[in-house]
Amino acid sequence: MSTMLSNSVLFDEKELADLERIHADIKSKSSTGHVDKSTLMKIFPPGMPEFLLDRIFAIFDDNLDGFIDSKEFTCGLSPFCKGSEEEKLSFWFKIFDADRDGKLSDTELLAMMTSLWKVAALKSDFEEDCVVVEEGEGVAGEEGTLRASAHMDEDEERFQLKMTALVKQAFLQFDIEDKHMTLEHFKMWVSSSQLAKQFLEMITRMSNICFGLRPVSGKEEKDIVDELLETEEAMKAGDTMYVLSARWWNSWKVS
Repeated sequence: MSTMLSNSVLFDEKELADLERIHADIKSKSSTGHVDKSTLMKIFPPGMPEFLLDRIFAIFDDNLDGFIDSKEFTCGLSPFCKGSEEEKLSFWFKIFDADRDGKLSDTELLAMMTSLWKVAALKSDFEEDCVVVEEGEGVAGEEGTLRASAHMDEDEERFQLKMTALVKQAFLQFDIEDKHMTLEHFKMWVSSSQLAKQFLEMITRMSNICFGLRPVSGKEEKDIVDELLETEEAMKAGDTMYVLSARWWNSWKVS
């Protein structure tokens, strides 16, 4: 299967063998003998939004049978891990296009922003300056700082207002009156928004770690290690850190 599949995806033979092993390992943890949604959820850290996990599963389950087979797993990861910037953005667009109509509604974009921000809450040091739009203020909005933290529930109303404002700004930016963002608009929005870029890069890195995939470049490898070292320094007794294989990690730590 590997030779045939390598002609249709962006992985080489060695990477395909690794992916088949990873898929088999995930499947071995399933009580049903298949990679179903509940099994896939177990490989992500606690606190991942259920909506995001549902959408990740849906984009992999191409034939809608409720399971992810080896081919679906490999084909789904191909643009996600090895694709160009354009292909990766198309992948994320499909994830959040829940009704598969080829557009992101304001509701879908809000679900995307809310989910990704809650993923950012898993990193207590995630902070980004951004421009938000308050009601009646147009595109100019109010510049401020949003901080994702483990205590986000303490101010859920303010959080939801800020997410709604960010979504409103995205549609105002492109003068989209019907509140349905096309793929092209989505690509332009991400390219013009440092916040959106940071969100998507963060969730991509987290997913790669959870799936146990090798970084696609030396720079990405170094970024992951630097981030893990920063996290390790801030840890205290009782904290949990999700990391790559000990052999890979130790080879970096001693260098």
